[in-house]
Amino acid sequence: MMIWDSRITNIIDFIIILLFSDFIEYYVTDMAKPNILHIAPLNYAGLPYLFMETERKQGYDSHLVTLFRNPFGYQEDITLNLPFLNDLPRRMISPIVSRTVSNKRLGLDDPPLIWKPSNQIQSLLLNSRDNLWEKIIKRSGVLDILKKSDILVLDGGLGFLRSGKYVLEWAGSRDRLVTFYYGSDLRTRGVIEPIDQAAKLVFVAEFDHIYLHPRAIHVPFPFEAHNYDHYIGNNIGNLKTRIGHSPTNRQAKGSDVIIKAMKELEEKYDTESVLIEHLPYQEALMLKSSCNIFIDQIGELGYGISGLEALAMGIPTAVTILPDYQKFLGDNPFINISRKDIYSRLETLIQSECELEQLSFSGREWVRNQHDPERCLNLVLEQYQKSGWID
Repeated sequence: MMIWDSRITNIIDFIIILLFSDFIEYYVTDMAKPNILHIAPLNYAGLPYLFMETERKQGYDSHLVTLFRNPFGYQEDITLNLPFLNDLPRRMISPIVSRTVSNKRLGLDDPPLIWKPSNQIQSLLLNSRDNLWEKIIKRSGVLDILKKSDILVLDGGLGFLRSGKYVLEWAGSRDRLVTFYYGSDLRTRGVIEPIDQAAKLVFVAEFDHIYLHPRAIHVPFPFEAHNYDHYIGNNIGNLKTRIGHSPTNRQAKGSDVIIKAMKELEEKYDTESVLIEHLPYQEALMLKSSCNIFIDQIGELGYGISGLEALAMGIPTAVTILPDYQKFLGDNPFINISRKDIYSRLETLIQSECELEQLSFSGREWVRNQHDPERCLNLVLEQYQKSGWID
């Protein structure tokens, strides 16, 4: 009797599966979280990878394809390592195809800036490069990953090719294309017009970018502050007050003014200037952690990843924050400096051990809360939800 009952039960289960298999498949597929693909020229300061990693922690099947490997050793997911991006031929022709990075905001009369080849030579070089890359991309298997993706995020606003081929074809059928701008891309290059027109959401990580694109949605840099906990306290016991600056791009950072002020302070006070320049990433972090004060940059663009690293290490950090940005940020731990008052602001600071200690604590807490990767990603996911892309 028991055998007969089990057979009847199995038959009934089989019939139910046959009758409702289409419904079950649809339901499971509909409830599953979408696949997300990021494409970036490189893993900018580790940010695209961190977004991908945080998406995975929340249950999304997420991947990052970079066109070439980050030279500072950041983690990679899938990298094509394409030629003519960061090699000798690229550096030789960079004066023809590159733009100058500035620490000033662009004029805001007609955003967004639209990229066009600056001359016929650049157009010829980029077309030739696209033709070469297309052969490599087809053999790599990344186009299969693209086809399976439900949401496509172009970190930096670029696809595999400057022409936009493949990502535009994908956008034409899926209509869930996202662009995310992290740094100087909108200021110095601008948008790729057909990609910008196809993008349904536009995210920016730097404050002034909200003025450069009419659809820009600001999302702070994701930043894992706890990764820097072991650097905290490396500056204790310094015989002199060490003031650090990392001039990765002296023109963009306003380094001429910063270095001048640092040297003037050395002449009057017991301070030591620490320039962190042209060093491997881990070595640069160790040197930064030995500082008692860090100067990020002077200009109109606000703070960057370098400033967040210093805050996470418990190092009071100075940077220019313009009034509109100050209002947008609200309470924050940055020492607001300008070309006119950098010397006096630092002079007051090095004479107040109590203020330095207070800024050290508040800086660590602020960066942990404001730039928590989960918080930053949730701001993006809220927009996906509003667009009906996720539940």
